[in-house]
Amino acid sequence: MWEKKDGDGKGSGIHHFTSLMGSDKKLLLRTLPDKLPGVIRPETSATVVKLWKDFDELYKILGCQNPTDQQITNYFAKAVEWITFLSLSGKAMGYEKERITPYMHTMVYHMPKFMEVHKGINKFTGQESGTSSRMRENTQKIPKAECVSFWESNIKDTRAKHVRLSGEIVEDVQAPFPFDIYTLTAHQIKDKLKEIGVTTQLRCLKKLKKLLIETMSNKENKLPN
Repeated sequence: MWEKKDGDGKGSGIHHFTSLMGSDKKLLLRTLPDKLPGVIRPETSATVVKLWKDFDELYKILGCQNPTDQQITNYFAKAVEWITFLSLSGKAMGYEKERITPYMHTMVYHMPKFMEVHKGINKFTGQESGTSSRMRENTQKIPKAECVSFWESNIKDTRAKHVRLSGEIVEDVQAPFPFDIYTLTAHQIKDKLKEIGVTTQLRCLKKLKKLLIETMSNKENKLPN
């Protein structure tokens, strides 16, 4: 972690950090939990320390080559139990159910099957010869503060622009039509299609809208000038 400098070469108060790789990550998982008591809130300290240590155990099992059926079973049981960090919801920030990510879902319900089918997951982790050093170099070049700011704020601006652009496109597309296609339900679109002699088995609203637009456009193109 480092503090970004401003134009005068002074500290800006903005900190960047890079992901831990390989042995650094293992070292953190092994040594950090025992350093947490006395640093974090005492009423939640024991639970947080247990979460870190339990995750270290999960990480070690994931790294096994050719795991046995018993190891895979143990992994699933421990992974399910690990999600009980939700018990801290309301007691400490960051442990609400909204914090569960697709990665956590994958860790619990998909990784055991991957371990069973592929005899471990090392082949998917980029740990083959020559890859680790390149991954470390590439990852450490990415300031993670920028990634965090993107997910917290920039993505909202990006999505807002998409909404505005799509709205402009809709106006251009539907301008010649006497009704607002994009407010119609699937049933209403089918009724409109029937009125102009088109029947369809489509149920997808997006495809129905596309069909109605194309049909209406073709109909208008065939009208005599």
